[in-house]
Amino acid sequence: MSLNSESFNDYYSHLKDYTQIVKNGNDISLSICIDTVKHQYLCDHVFGGMCFIPATMIMELLMEAALWYTREILKKDDFFPVGLDDINIERALTVAKGEAIQAVINFQKVVDTNGEIAVYFIINSERKSATGEKVGTRINTTAKVILAKEYPATPSVDYSDAFTERYNIPQDVFYREYFPSLGFLFNSCIGKIAFDREQRIFCGVYNCNSKEKEFIKNDTSAFLSSPLGNDSCLQYAVFFSRILALKGRLPIGGRELRMFKKHPVNGEVKVFIKCIHLDDDIMIFDFYSFDETSLIALGKEFKVKKSPYHKELSRQEFELIMNLYKEE
Repeated sequence: MSLNSESFNDYYSHLKDYTQIVKNGNDISLSICIDTVKHQYLCDHVFGGMCFIPATMIMELLMEAALWYTREILKKDDFFPVGLDDINIERALTVAKGEAIQAVINFQKVVDTNGEIAVYFIINSERKSATGEKVGTRINTTAKVILAKEYPATPSVDYSDAFTERYNIPQDVFYREYFPSLGFLFNSCIGKIAFDREQRIFCGVYNCNSKEKEFIKNDTSAFLSSPLGNDSCLQYAVFFSRILALKGRLPIGGRELRMFKKHPVNGEVKVFIKCIHLDDDIMIFDFYSFDETSLIALGKEFKVKKSPYHKELSRQEFELIMNLYKEE
């Protein structure tokens, strides 16, 4: 059975049309084909010649799967995803440009208590030999999706604007010099940044500019979360980790993500980042995004890990371009 009915198409931007429902006794899983032609955002997210499925799109896939399970299996139509816990991306999902990859979303456990539903997941993908022959499966991601009937109450957050350095880097320069692997659809960070190296705090501005409507070919449906909005926060976290330690890194998960309202499809959003741990391999940080009116999302103990795909630069090389746009 595939997710291609009209009702499915109203809710599942990524899963619809390319997903099969697999039943094995009482166990249910979703087998999804991730295709670089249909899911065209992949061609703008390339590292080492391969298309990487962004961490934030994996999170979106899990939220869509959790919503599907809650509506279709539990028959509860008034719940929707408000966050994720214990997101662990053990291995990246990658695919060559022009090709597709098959992945399986396994429902491990569902807990329904105190007005919240928690759905536990494992994502598996095929493991292939050097000749392309399937030789088994491997775990890519584990996580838990939280669903509720309303958004959680907005918490108070500790925000400081006592930044010691401010820059206004033109967007085209920002991506050409610091994120050459990201194409047009992921060029969302504006380059307005401020930070304090001693306090290890950072603030940046981004704008999704309705680009998510172009992520899926011939489809302008809205996502449950904002893969591009959340990715913009992680882009800035990666950039901040290079400011602090020059190491290029990629996201590998986080302890908690909570959403407090729908992310705007257009318009400027700020993200505040607080580094809480930094070593040669990993940076751990909290972040929250907010618009002119209120908090949008909060991430706790997210991680970016040293990546082989970023060019190593000296301090002088890295800051040469930045310093052209420093505000006095």
